[in-house]
Amino acid sequence: MKGYLSNLIFALPFLLFCFFFGCHTENKKLSRYTFQHQSMGSRFNVVLYADDSLKAAQSVSTSFQHLDELNLILSDYIPHSEIMQLSRSSGGNKFWKVSDELSDVMKVSKQWYEWSGGVFDITIGPYTQLWRRAIRQDKLPSSDVINQLKESVGFELIVLDSAKGVLLSKEKMQLDFGGIAKGYAVDKIYEQLVEDGYDICLVDGAGDLRTGASPPDAEGWKVVIQSFVGADSTITISHKAIATSGDFYRNLEIDGKRYSHIIDPFTGYGITASRSVTVMANDCTSADVLASIFSITGPDHTDLNNSLPNGAMITIFEKEKGEVEVYQLP
Repeated sequence: MKGYLSNLIFALPFLLFCFFFGCHTENKKLSRYTFQHQSMGSRFNVVLYADDSLKAAQSVSTSFQHLDELNLILSDYIPHSEIMQLSRSSGGNKFWKVSDELSDVMKVSKQWYEWSGGVFDITIGPYTQLWRRAIRQDKLPSSDVINQLKESVGFELIVLDSAKGVLLSKEKMQLDFGGIAKGYAVDKIYEQLVEDGYDICLVDGAGDLRTGASPPDAEGWKVVIQSFVGADSTITISHKAIATSGDFYRNLEIDGKRYSHIIDPFTGYGITASRSVTVMANDCTSADVLASIFSITGPDHTDLNNSLPNGAMITIFEKEKGEVEVYQLP
């Protein structure tokens, strides 16, 4: 996001964003500023309108500092991150005091686990590590290994106690916040910016996106959604969040069958459907989690379809035998 270019288009892993804005605004004091920061293995982008560049930069800097702190809490790529230390305590029959931030994310994750009937599960870390190795080695994991790991997977194995902390009751448990971390981080950046008075803003974390008020002289932020299995589409939004999930880049193909990096917690296997899911919701945490959930369930989970929370609307592109079907939920 560099410079002040009209009709600028950004190509990101899951979304293409184009921001259209007028040359003349009613409030000539407002200028457009863009910022970038690398964290959580991705590039985060902030676009905002402000009348003071130094104050805007300070607000964004504070937000990015918080982002890095979240990465040190939620990453399963950093050996000394908080969740990695917590995971190493599993099976020790000992409660661990956790940070307020981790406690909050775990409570939110539990709510989504219960809402989804177990489809969203942050304890799939043992499967995640197994499939990362499988993709690197181009080798399908054995069913025996997957069955062994099942004993260490399931949110019911976590005990959350507001006074004592967190207990991981089984050995070899591994937490994985990949289905919620970036959406949660985007929300935290957005909330900081709004608190500091920058409501005209857009926050993007590798395709997880949240928008505030519309830019000057515009109806909203125009976003081009790239499905990767269907035609692109353009929507105009404000005060909404969007997330897209799919197996676009990380997958394993064995004997003509493709396994996604997105794992079904009930089977331990990567999903095999060629599917792209885009969710629009009131907040990015919800959009991120729902995109993960419906990447696994597809469009046919009636119980979930009829109870979508937080203003969610879902578009599913599903490709089979060269044909693309599009499903709109609800």
